Amino acid sequence: MHREEINHLVQALDDIAAVLRDADPADKAEVHRQLGLRLTYQPGTQTVRAAVDLSAHPS
Repeated sequence: MHREEINHLVQALDDIAAVLRDADPADKAEVHRQLGLRLTYQPGTQTVRAAVDLSAHPS
């Protein structure tokens, strides 16, 4: 990938992150489900563990 392509991709992901951050919680949950993404909050360390089920995505 060229530098310009990488910059474009990073900017697009930033826009997606903003949309997801402000989205309705039920909509976010559906996006996570479709991606096979599971987020687990760790209150002791105030961190989130992310896991993706790659078997949910055919190659």
